Amino acid sequence: MPSFTLAGWRVLSALAALVCAALLPAPTFAQFNSYLGGWVYVDRNNDGVLNFADHPDPEIVIGGVDVNLYKHNGVDYAKIASVATDQYGRYQFGQLEAGRYKIEEVPPVGWVDGKDTVGVLNRISDGVVPPGSNVGVAGQNYITDIQLTANTIGEFYNFGERGLAAGYVSKRYLFASTPSGPHGEPVPEPTTIAMIVGVGVGLLTAARRRG
Repeated sequence: MPSFTLAGWRVLSALAALVCAALLPAPTFAQFNSYLGGWVYVDRNNDGVLNFADHPDPEIVIGGVDVNLYKHNGVDYAKIASVATDQYGRYQFGQLEAGRYKIEEVPPVGWVDGKDTVGVLNRISDGVVPPGSNVGVAGQNYITDIQLTANTIGEFYNFGERGLAAGYVSKRYLFASTPSGPHGEPVPEPTTIAMIVGVGVGLLTAARRRG
């Protein structure tokens, strides 16, 4: 093939790429940078506020709790993802597009239900509350009507538990060197009162983690 023909094809390809770039919409990956996250924890005083490890009276987190995510499809909410909280009691749903969402906690066996709280929404670029967003409404074991915009961080969508239910509070916790909680997590040897209110029942105090 003559060299000028090859050069011509290169020029033509470059021009075609420029035309496509001008005509096509912006890359869609930017629409999927949003995420929603939070913690499941033992809310000892039932105030709906998670005290992290840097607090004078930190609260304990619960790992292994299933959390579901639903997206509104114009008619109803449809389940699109499910995760379990990690050892830090943390869950996160990433790579989300703009839309209306619902987060649902599957109530952990053996725990008394506490307060669930809506989080905060901030734009990734500047930390400002995005126009058109809505933090949602908290119900029992769910937070619904979260209006998520593109490139938005949704944090502190937390689910609180009061402590172990009566049927799960037993003196047997006092006689084992490494007793287990309702989900098999190791638990420090607590006093009877501590077990009732939930102190000493989880794995770790909550640490502030983002991303």
